[in-house]
Amino acid sequence: MIYMINSSQTKLGCGALIINNKNEILLLQRPYAHTNEPGFWTRPGRKIEIGESPKDATLREVKE
Repeated sequence: MIYMINSSQTKLGCGALIINNKNEILLLQRPYAHTNEPGFWTRPGRKIEIGESPKDATLREVKE
């Protein structure tokens, strides 16, 4: 479910949990030079661009 709030402070995000047929999960490690959570492991995803659907944003983020 997606909740939309009319605010200039609101940011929408997306993410994907990718599991293969061996039940392995795809995780990405953030660069150590990254200012937000350097070195942390995370799933593919990030922000939704203006005018982009959550589905399209998730597909774009996975490809990136």
